[in-house]
Amino acid sequence: RRGVGTAPHRREAAPVEMGELDARLPPELRWIAALCSSSYFQPCERHEPAGGKEKEKGELTNFFARDTGETLCPSCVGGRDVVQIRRSSYHDVVRVRDVCRLFDARNIQTYVINGARVVFLNERPHPRGKHGATQNRDEKKTSASSSAAGARRSSCRKCSRTLQSDTSWYCSIACKAGVAGAAMEPSEEAAREAEAESGGAEASNRAKSAGEKSEKREKSGGRAAAAAKRKKREMEDVDAERGGFGGVVENGAPPT
Repeated sequence: RRGVGTAPHRREAAPVEMGELDARLPPELRWIAALCSSSYFQPCERHEPAGGKEKEKGELTNFFARDTGETLCPSCVGGRDVVQIRRSSYHDVVRVRDVCRLFDARNIQTYVINGARVVFLNERPHPRGKHGATQNRDEKKTSASSSAAGARRSSCRKCSRTLQSDTSWYCSIACKAGVAGAAMEPSEEAAREAEAESGGAEASNRAKSAGEKSEKREKSGGRAAAAAKRKKREMEDVDAERGGFGGVVENGAPPT
């Protein structure tokens, strides 16, 4: 999986201060502050490598427990109420489908990663330019397509980061919580909208993958047909050379 494991070090924006979000969030959503301020993909203290071997990797913490605010590894989860954390370009993300019924995730900039629509937990370092070194690959692709279409862009209402959609108001969960935390209470309407958007992105990705597989099969079939034609021509050439002796070759010598 991209961005997980022994990836090269990349400069990341520091996680938001939990106290900063606590003041903006209603009591039932205070866990969002801990979600955004926690560090993930760290070695689990409960499930270290057997025998304490330094070269072996233990379990990594990529789950957040909403009830206790702990970060957990897959072996710790059990039947806990958790949110799975994923990574994109060395930054923490969650799938919209996983959180859209826990809080109102609308108006946060989304990206499609591995066929699923995701949102970032925290603000990230701002790009240095249109194609700056700090832009990740997903942003470059989206940026190129948006520019070609002449799309109008907005900026994050918290950190002023340039967004890829004029319907997005925030670049991350933390930025929305820092500005409109009181309005993040979940609702059936918000969940339906987010699920519909995610479902559309996943369906589009499946169709694209199916098209790519079909194209590969066609190319593979074309190569096989071409190889069969070459083989047939080679056999015809061999038959023609043998016929040039005035008859069929028997026992390796031409007929007399």
